[in-house]
Amino acid sequence: MKLEIFDLDQTLLMVNSSFCYYFHLLIKKKMSFCSLIGSVYYYFLHRFCGLSSTRLHTKVFHKFLLGKKISVFAEEVVPFLDHKLVHFWNSSVLNRLYEAKKKNHYLLLLSNSPDFLVSEIVRKLPIDEYCASQYIVCNGTIIGIKKIMDGSAKAEYASSVAKRLSLSQEDIIVYSDSMADFPLMQMAGKVVSVRKADKRVKKLCAQYNWEII
Repeated sequence: MKLEIFDLDQTLLMVNSSFCYYFHLLIKKKMSFCSLIGSVYYYFLHRFCGLSSTRLHTKVFHKFLLGKKISVFAEEVVPFLDHKLVHFWNSSVLNRLYEAKKKNHYLLLLSNSPDFLVSEIVRKLPIDEYCASQYIVCNGTIIGIKKIMDGSAKAEYASSVAKRLSLSQEDIIVYSDSMADFPLMQMAGKVVSVRKADKRVKKLCAQYNWEII
């Protein structure tokens, strides 16, 4: 058995699920236009100017999520996914996931996106286990960040799963597009990236002969 680990945004999906969902909430008038502009700004800094995924998540959280009712964000997830998810899949990576399942490999999905969104995406996949960023909720109100699944957190979580399954580095395959996941890549025997990956990841692919699909 092997452990196959999948990143979600820009890897298993061709888009950033959080950004697309917040845009959906704007259309549904659950979020203001100003909040969308702010989210786009921070996402641009993350994608092109080196803002880390942890800082991106923290800035977006404190500016747009803190103090809001979790129901505002959770209640639209299923309708959003039912309408949009089929258009978001990266078929090349999705096919690899189903191939791995046929081989009875253990499938782990790790995502920086919020759990209330990722959990519903996982329901549509043959994933054995997942972990996503989580918030602290009190009386239905979001009051803090419990966990941000950045690259280091992903590597730590994946390491615990591999240890539990008694698997070695050679048994681990990681699918990712982002340099933020480099700590996760370092623990893998094989790394697979995607055509629209971070330029730095593409350089690593060339250097280490990692596959790009």
